[in-house]
Amino acid sequence: MITYKPRPESRMFINSQIDVANAAEIQERKFRDNKGFNVNLFDIKEIDAVINPAKPEDYIAICANPGNGKTFFLIDLLRRDSEKLDPLGNFFNGYFSWEMTIHEIAMIELSNRVAIPVDKFVRGEVSDLDAIKRATDKMRTIPTYFFGLSDKTLGLRKRFTIDMVEDAMGILAHEIQLKPRLICPDYLQASSEENVPSDQRRGQIESVSARFKMIAKSFHCAVVAASQANFDVPKRDWKVPKQEDHYECKAVSQHIDKHIGFWMPIKTESEGSMLECKNGASVIVSNDLMIIGLDKQRFGKPVGTWYLNIDAPRNRIRGLMQETKNNE
Repeated sequence: MITYKPRPESRMFINSQIDVANAAEIQERKFRDNKGFNVNLFDIKEIDAVINPAKPEDYIAICANPGNGKTFFLIDLLRRDSEKLDPLGNFFNGYFSWEMTIHEIAMIELSNRVAIPVDKFVRGEVSDLDAIKRATDKMRTIPTYFFGLSDKTLGLRKRFTIDMVEDAMGILAHEIQLKPRLICPDYLQASSEENVPSDQRRGQIESVSARFKMIAKSFHCAVVAASQANFDVPKRDWKVPKQEDHYECKAVSQHIDKHIGFWMPIKTESEGSMLECKNGASVIVSNDLMIIGLDKQRFGKPVGTWYLNIDAPRNRIRGLMQETKNNE
């Protein structure tokens, strides 16, 4: 008779229906105690009716070519959701940037709150200092943490790693007793090492993506990550990236629970031209138009296209863009 000696940790993977029922009870308690725990990605009822909210342990990717709204969306999402949180509560949202400094983020935040285009902050053309003071006072109450370049991290850019991301979240969770609710990395390709062979870089990006999925599971929070689209996307007629279009790493699509592509037609089309929509209507190409496409979603409808009205200088989504029926 052969004696079977399983590894001790293997026993933890045996779960009964009782365990599933207990997990369901825990979920019910979480929903009861934390009403509205899920994160609406757009806060637009027509879109929220199709795109499921980001729930704890979800890993979501938004994909776009450079300058097509990745950072725009993440900062807008964090702002909208963080303002719903209790400033004295124990939840926080986090933004991880490998590109933007804290000073750049501050200008974007001020621009949104005082209705002044961000380029005026860059030029120093701001006169309403009282409005800025009120905005900064409001910003102090928002439970969002920004992780990235600042005066405290000079010279650390190339050493900002996924390990440091996990350490930072661990400090907040275990030492300060704060619970992460929404984490937004910006962006996956920038988090890998530079100047390495393509095959090695693909492996790094795949590893970083898998780690962010594990962060979502380990910290029981939603992760909405930006990813750069490859440079074949702008050569197509319809330029909304799909889940196989991630730059240097198609494997990202294997990790994610939801995928949304972003396209700002003003980057590739003539301003004022008519763009044929997927539903048989048309929209006018302008600085205010952003198109998003859903092509992967667990537990929900897997496809959808929407035309957003945005305020790009202030990093704000206004709502849906008015479409024109072609038969009118």
